[in-house]
Amino acid sequence: MTITSKITQLVIATGLALSVTSLAAAPYDAKNDVKTASLDDARCKKEVSQYREALHFVRQSAGDQVSTRVMNNYVSVGQLDQLVADSGHCAGAQLLREKRANR
Repeated sequence: MTITSKITQLVIATGLALSVTSLAAAPYDAKNDVKTASLDDARCKKEVSQYREALHFVRQSAGDQVSTRVMNNYVSVGQLDQLVADSGHCAGAQLLREKRANR
C-alpha cells in the first residue's frame, strides 16, 4: 500500500468519524416539531374560518341562491365540516386549496 492510499484512507475515516460525531451531537428536538405543527394547525383553522366567513358574507349580501351557486362551484359548508371533523382543519384547508377556494 502506498503512502498516498494510506493518507486517502485516513482522510476518509476521519471524515466519516466527524460525520457520525456531528449527527450524534445534534439531538432531535421534538419541541420544534410540535411548534411547527401547532402553527400549521392554526393557519389551517384560519383558512377554514375565513372561507366560512366569506360564504356567510355572500349569503347575507347576495342571498341564498347566489350562495348556493358559489358553494356548488367550490366547496359546500357541509362537505368542509365533514372533512374537518374526520381529518382535521389542515385536510379542509388542503381541499380549499385544491378547489382554489381559498381567499
